[in-house]
Amino acid sequence: MGMNHKIVLPEKLIQRCNKFGERVVDSYRAGLNQASLSVSYRGADKNVALQAEAKMAECAFCLWAGLDPIETLHWGRAADLGYDVIYKGSRLDIKWVGLGRKYLIWSKAKNDFFDTRPFDAFVLVKGLRPRFEVSGWLSKYDFYHRHGIAGRSHVLDEGTWFMDSRELWGMDDFYPPGMKGAQPSNVVDLRGT
Repeated sequence: MGMNHKIVLPEKLIQRCNKFGERVVDSYRAGLNQASLSVSYRGADKNVALQAEAKMAECAFCLWAGLDPIETLHWGRAADLGYDVIYKGSRLDIKWVGLGRKYLIWSKAKNDFFDTRPFDAFVLVKGLRPRFEVSGWLSKYDFYHRHGIAGRSHVLDEGTWFMDSRELWGMDDFYPPGMKGAQPSNVVDLRGT
């Protein structure tokens, strides 16, 4: 099928994301969202640009998927429900990395409660405003069973769980992770083994 995975965000949406980033940092500063603040890592709770870019990545995914980001995404001050968007019946955690970065990561500050997070799959979005690319996806189950753990000599912080983006499944192969019998063409189903 070959969908176009490159998205250019409109300026109005970029400005909304910038304001969202400011609100998130302000809410951390005000002592709100303590659970989220307790796992904030490397100053993310103080970084407006980082919060805004991550929200832009979520918007880029929505535009790629034909969803309205204003109506679909969580724009409030409180933390989200543990996932960013529902697409094809799956709760997705959208992860963003800047240009030239290649890893989908799960912060080591969150390793202890990976199992309890209520999402079904990751989607990796790469880019920098205004241009983004929806790069690939992986089910939560497969990330858990296939992830690497950064060691001392790794470019990522020691203990960070990660997957190289080249190991993710293509977006043309997206299927709801709970669907029986559906499988990306490049994957061997290890469930139940």
